[in-house]
Amino acid sequence: MVTKQQLLLQTQTLTLLLLIQWQVILWLLIQLLLTLLLLCNQLELKNERLTDGLSSSVFLFIPYLVIICQTPATNKPSIE
Repeated sequence: MVTKQQLLLQTQTLTLLLLIQWQVILWLLIQLLLTLLLLCNQLELKNERLTDGLSSSVFLFIPYLVIICQTPATNKPSIE
């Protein structure tokens, strides 16, 4: 028979494992987002579409917004 203490320990262990799993998933998603932002920034620099007067933190989000607003048929940004 499983005692209440053993059941409580199993429940706590399972809860801890689930918490660690969610932390790992969140960390991976953050790493993926940062990698995509850096890749977009490198592509922006490669294409020489630099925007003067913006701080570097704002500049990182510009390529991401341009990719979101592109039209699929022409693959050109709809932001002007």
